[in-house]
Amino acid sequence: MNLSNRFKNIHKGKSIAIIGSGPSAILYDEDQDISIGVNGASRLGPHFTYYMCGDSCSDKRDWFFVNCSDVRIIGNVIATMDEIIFPSEMFPKIDRFSVKVLNNPRLKNVPEPIKPHFVFPYQMIYGKTMSKDQKYLYAGATISGCALQMAHIMGSTDIHLYGCDFTHDQGKYFYNTENHGFVRDSQLKEMKSLINKLKDIGLTITVHGDSKLNE
Repeated sequence: MNLSNRFKNIHKGKSIAIIGSGPSAILYDEDQDISIGVNGASRLGPHFTYYMCGDSCSDKRDWFFVNCSDVRIIGNVIATMDEIIFPSEMFPKIDRFSVKVLNNPRLKNVPEPIKPHFVFPYQMIYGKTMSKDQKYLYAGATISGCALQMAHIMGSTDIHLYGCDFTHDQGKYFYNTENHGFVRDSQLKEMKSLINKLKDIGLTITVHGDSKLNE
């Protein structure tokens, strides 16, 4: 299903919260109309409107298997590992896999998940223009960047970022874990660029907490 056909302007005029897994995630107070939890935010506790994930290593994280939202929006690199959107009883012969290469031909064979869930395709973000009619979510600025694009496509002009501290390279999460991820400088740069592009077309984006995005 086309990305914009499914989500374009469905929350026009609504405020949207994006909740990551950095320490400032605990500041999320459910004050916005719509919520998008990403990755480890599933462990925070609130029930989100949407949950997003696109990390090809997600199936090795316990947070990936938490059913924490009304709708799961999962990247095609990991989608077939998600038994919530592809339950075994309905997809007994599905080829369960995760891949790290965005142009892997196997990604073209991901089926439609059960409703109301959605599988989104990736492209690289570099040099791309943000549009409500874009066919892909652009990688390069972490899954929080994908959620920011989704909020724009959904029609919000008032977006709030929680837990998007970009301190994962220091092993800082709102929860304790031995599985530390990392954020590359290029990802931080792309996220800042994405925020600026959206601000330039009139969106208000508020970053809550102590985040490298504010430096």
